[in-house]
Amino acid sequence: MNNRKKILILGGEGFIGRNIAKHLSIENDCFSLGIEKSPFIERKDEFMEGNPYKDKISGEYDVVIHLIDNATAQDDFKQQELNLLKNITFVDTGHCILFSSAVIYANPDSEYAKRKILLEETCKAYCKKNNINLTIFRLFNIYGEYQIPFKQGSLVANLLVNYLDDATTEINDMSAERDFIFASDMVKFIKYAIDNSYFGCTDLATEKLIKVGELIDIIENEVVMEKIKINDKGNKEDVVCPIAKNNLIGKIILTPIEEGLRKTLDFYRNNMYIINQNKK
Repeated sequence: MNNRKKILILGGEGFIGRNIAKHLSIENDCFSLGIEKSPFIERKDEFMEGNPYKDKISGEYDVVIHLIDNATAQDDFKQQELNLLKNITFVDTGHCILFSSAVIYANPDSEYAKRKILLEETCKAYCKKNNINLTIFRLFNIYGEYQIPFKQGSLVANLLVNYLDDATTEINDMSAERDFIFASDMVKFIKYAIDNSYFGCTDLATEKLIKVGELIDIIENEVVMEKIKINDKGNKEDVVCPIAKNNLIGKIILTPIEEGLRKTLDFYRNNMYIINQNKK
């Protein structure tokens, strides 16, 4: 019996999408939709060039994973997201997996948070009306393979790539806390939701906060075994990372952070040419 599902990953050429495609393609047929192809050429999924906000997407899908952050004006946002959903054909028992963000808790008045709240509301209403099963994952701090440094949320990538380049990483607040989850573990939760028909909303995190200074200690003492170059700016963050509530904790075995960091460092060592070509 063929249990392979047809999975469409919207925004699948970025950091999170590449991790999802790498792991889910083992047991499923994955299609990554994007405007521009990832610089990491090794893949088992199929790339589809297109803009789901404007183009009707060919095919019919068991699962659609929506990763795109549509940074448009709020006046147009809802209609654009409805256009996207209407441009995709789900099977009768289709499953939409929407990626939202913990910024909803940490900084709810920001434009980014307002977009995510409206995105959740729009998808909930559309999926309910069209009998589509919906899972919402609110992401905390993801790290791992394929992450390009010096972008929003790329602290681990910054630290490891700067270490390999013998460069200094600036840290605003060493006491700031984050919930760091390894990208491969993120995909395990997605796979669990697909395989076990988990619908609803949950945080995607480990439920453990780590101070930035503690993260650096782990890298120095458990990963690279030497001091790394840090410029502590001595600032204090205004935004506080909340404690996550992951309804699926206990359903998978989480990777110890030391192991995840070692695997991520190995990835950067093997891909520094691509990283240096694409970092800004």
